[in-house]
Amino acid sequence: MTEPVQPRPSPYMSDRALASDPGGVTIAPDRLKALSPSLFGAGSLLPSRAVARKTLSAHLWNGDSRAAVVLSIEPLLVAAYSDDFDAVVVLRFDPRPVDVPLQVGSRLLTINTYFSGGTTASDIVRGPRASQTWSNFHPVIADFVAAERSRVEGRKATISEPEWQRTWLLGQQYLGTRPGRFRDGAPHLSKKPAS
Repeated sequence: MTEPVQPRPSPYMSDRALASDPGGVTIAPDRLKALSPSLFGAGSLLPSRAVARKTLSAHLWNGDSRAAVVLSIEPLLVAAYSDDFDAVVVLRFDPRPVDVPLQVGSRLLTINTYFSGGTTASDIVRGPRASQTWSNFHPVIADFVAAERSRVEGRKATISEPEWQRTWLLGQQYLGTRPGRFRDGAPHLSKKPAS
């Protein structure tokens, strides 16, 4: 069992976005670089890249932690659940993480932040238990970028079995109704709806 996480207000995240089940993990820079190489290397000190990394740090600590499930290995597709939408988005990872053993059905942890205003993102179908508060969510798979892997595992152990099952079911439905429409799984890009 993991200790409760205290939210950390940040200039890179609205206080309104602080979650009831915050992720409470920090970024392992080498793991983030493997999935988001454009945030590093030449030009990594550019303000936009530095802000993106700081925003992701706030995201992983304060964002809402929920179930995510591997739907496919080739290509690597992960369904990330949001209870606020009662829906999933599907992320495609290319490049894929190499330090996490995966198989179809592997249980992962998504940490979500939310956006308001405008219409609902085109790749989200609100479920019957959805709120009407948000228009989009930004999922980041903590298993792939977190420094504290034991904290990730501890949080996954507290997620209810019905949430895991719902994530799998909604992921399968998504694959059946939207073949080929996936979000980029790179942590700094996964907020963009699938086109």
